Amino acid sequence: QLITRDFSINELKALQAINGIVNKSISEDNIKYVDEIDSAIMNFTLSEYYDLFGLTKKKEKDGKMRYGGRAREQAKKALLELLNREFVLPYEYKEENKDIRKTVKGIRIRRLVDIKNIEKTEEYNKNTNKTKVSDSLKVVIDGVFLKGLQRNYFNVPKYLNKDIVKALGGKRVSPAIQFFIVNLLAYAQKSPKNKIEMKYDTMVSVMRLEKYVESRQKSRIKDRFNQAIKCAKELGIITKHEETLNNWGEQKYVFHINNNYFKERSWR
Repeated sequence: QLITRDFSINELKALQAINGIVNKSISEDNIKYVDEIDSAIMNFTLSEYYDLFGLTKKKEKDGKMRYGGRAREQAKKALLELLNREFVLPYEYKEENKDIRKTVKGIRIRRLVDIKNIEKTEEYNKNTNKTKVSDSLKVVIDGVFLKGLQRNYFNVPKYLNKDIVKALGGKRVSPAIQFFIVNLLAYAQKSPKNKIEMKYDTMVSVMRLEKYVESRQKSRIKDRFNQAIKCAKELGIITKHEETLNNWGEQKYVFHINNNYFKERSWR
């Protein structure tokens, strides 16, 4: 359980936030790559992380906008889960000289993210007579974030976590829906057609609903399917869907991709 290729829902949301921070750090030239350890070092504030994790600020009694305490703790816990897990990462490199051309492929087991420093900064403003306190993190990320992006990765909207919450009317997001949306984005960008077909069993696997299959809660599975599809439509990823049977009598879902969605978004 310490070494995996799969992400929990918290790890997935934390990873998406880190991806956004990496993109921002690259654009601002605020990231340093260290070739010897195939890693990069960057700094960011917890506020930046909370925003990309999908948290929203609410007005409190004193009139100030703040992230909720429980929401902040959830986001921190998600980051710690990501820090405490090691992942199976593929790698490939080539060596050439005048006589030999060698290609090495394999896997390595490493952390994706590692916090090295936590700093608290106090900034006093003489004009307002107020002190602003901010927490910043110094983080080492694996080189996999920066390599083979076109071949190995797919684009994710910059504020995907926040967009999903908004699409569901601010309600709690089921992990199944988050998994479905991320997989749908991946399938849509890899598919040569403007529609995607998924069998019932594939939907269950993508949304990790196996426990409901084992307990024979078909209505719960159907409810999760409907919520996920509704969310995809609200986000604008798909224009419509159809439920039908394939040639072997198995239930399948056909999703029609909205190509404009991929032209109008801010990606990372």
